[in-house]
Amino acid sequence: MMLLARLVGDRLKERWGARKVVGFGSLLAAVGVFIAVAALDIPMAIFGFAIAGTGVAMVFPFVFSAAGRHGAIALAGVATLSYSGGLIGPPVVGFLAHGFGLQAGLAFIGTLCIAVALAASRAEWLE
Repeated sequence: MMLLARLVGDRLKERWGARKVVGFGSLLAAVGVFIAVAALDIPMAIFGFAIAGTGVAMVFPFVFSAAGRHGAIALAGVATLSYSGGLIGPPVVGFLAHGFGLQAGLAFIGTLCIAVALAASRAEWLE
């Protein structure tokens, strides 16, 4: 799914712009996560995670690309936040899953995807 999203993402960017693609990708990721959280069986959960992966795959390259256009400091900031999220995210989700259940921990990720979509709608620097 990531490969397909990356292959189609550039065409979508040319047609609608990076800001709309990042917003759509983030919302798609949120929908996928919420499908996985609500899934009653394994195939539906896999489908939800595939949709989430497709959405995230549309977001990641455009954020790094936009940061690269704004200079080394912006790119370093985005890279730092990305690596920090990779280090901090799993313990936070694990904490939420331990205290409130796995679905709550995963729903937190979906909520963060919605926050990214809202931020993308206002991020003029993505274009």
